[in-house]
Order: sequence, then structure tokens, then C-alpha cells
Amino acid sequence: NYERYEENLEKLREEFSSINESEWGRNLYWGWIYALKALIEPRGQGYPSYMRTKAWERRQLYTALASWAELRHDTILYAKQSYTIEVTAVPPSPSTVTVYVEPVPEVYARLSSLVEMTRKGLKELGFLNQTQEERLLMLKEVLDKLVEISKKELEMAPLTSDDLAFLEQIPGELEAIVEDLDERSRSTILVADVHTDQNSGLVLEEGVGRLDLIIVVVPTDEDRLLIAAGPSLSYYEFKQPMSNRLTDEAWKQMLETSPPDRPGWISDFFEPVSVGS
Repeated sequence: NYERYEENLEKLREEFSSINESEWGRNLYWGWIYALKALIEPRGQGYPSYMRTKAWERRQLYTALASWAELRHDTILYAKQSYTIEVTAVPPSPSTVTVYVEPVPEVYARLSSLVEMTRKGLKELGFLNQTQEERLLMLKEVLDKLVEISKKELEMAPLTSDDLAFLEQIPGELEAIVEDLDERSRSTILVADVHTDQNSGLVLEEGVGRLDLIIVVVPTDEDRLLIAAGPSLSYYEFKQPMSNRLTDEAWKQMLETSPPDRPGWISDFFEPVSVGS
């Protein structure tokens, strides 16, 4: 329930506002959260108009929650789960612009730092072979380039032919980084129970489903507007009996047969579409 919700929310705001940058970098988990923090910050002047709307703020929160669900899924064996104490008693475009990336340079910069922290940490522990290190370096290079291109987009500066070629090649670059992973590791479909209420016998499940398609109107340096389309993470939150905690396989089956509702607060940017056979 939401008893003392506002009070507890304010305490959390105070706690997180006091965390400095070095503390955010204490480990990979906190570094990931730090990157998501940049994702959900409101955008002011200098950003495209679509990024300054309430609908976009909610979309970013929706994406951040999906990424957090992935984080909890990957760290569930190492993180202590929270408990309630039991009560006893991409777009069509003019020839000069063919690709577009969401201009969030601070997010890409924080992800780049996180990748570098991962590389150095694993290398010091002796858990990184040459191929793995090369792939992490490749990912960092991609993120650093996205920082540069994002800043150009925000400044409405024209992208060079090299910039455009780089953006067009990103799918191939990312494919090369994960080429040895199996289908299960590549899938976005996963679920993690993050809280157990022993009074009701229920657990809170956080799930990521199939990718959604997002469509936005973006400005160009030629004072034109384009329609851009691309993939976006999907997010679900629902309760499940303690005796039936979901595995990824069970969650995938649930999505196919009786998926839970999406959060109600996404209605101003999400429209479900039935795909015909």
C-alpha cells in the first residue's frame, strides 16, 4: 500500500541528492543507476521540443525502469531482496540525413565510464581475455562517439559524412560485440522479483517484454522536421504469488498467453497496436 508514501519518498530524495559523483562510481550497480539518473532528468532549452514534454519525461522513466529491471535480473543472486516485515499478532529522411540518435550526451558519457570501470576491474581480477577486452574497448569507442554526435545534434550543427556513416554502422558494431552470446542472453524478455510481502504472500515482479516501436518528430540542421522511428524497451510491474515466482521462460509464456497490463501512467505516449496476421 501507499502508507507514508510521501514521507518515505522525501527521505529517499534527500538521501540520493547527497550522493556525490565518486560515491556513484563505487561499483557497477551504482554506476548503472547513475547513468539512468541522467536519462530521466528533465530537459530544458537547447533540447528538441519532443524531449521537453511531460510525455517524453514519462517515456524516459519507463525506459529507465525497464533498464533497472534488467539490472536487478542480472544481480539478483548478489543483491539482498527487500521484504515487508511479517506482521505477527529509425527514420525516412532527406539524402543529407539518414540516421538520428537520441541526443543525451551525459547518458552516453556515464555509460562509457561504466564500461571502462568494467574493463579495468575485470582485467585486474584476471577475468578478461583479449577478445573480451577488445569488445569492451569497441563499446566504449561507440559511446564516446555518440557523446560527440549528440552534442552536434543539440547545437543543430551539421553531421559530417563520417558521423552519418558511423551511425549507420552502429547495428553492425553492436552485433559484433555480442556475436558469441546465445539467444537467451540477447533477449530483452526477462523478469525479476524485487520485493516479497510475507503478509499477503505476494512478490513484486519487474518485467521487460518485447521491444516497442517509438516514433518521434525531430528537427534537423536544415530547419526541417523528420519522423524518426526506432526500438524502445517495454516495462511491466505486477504481483505474483510467492509460491509461483516467475522464471524468464515462464514470463515469456505469460507474455504470449495472458500478459499483464502496462502501467497506467504511460497512456500519454503509448498506444497499443494489434498486428494483423
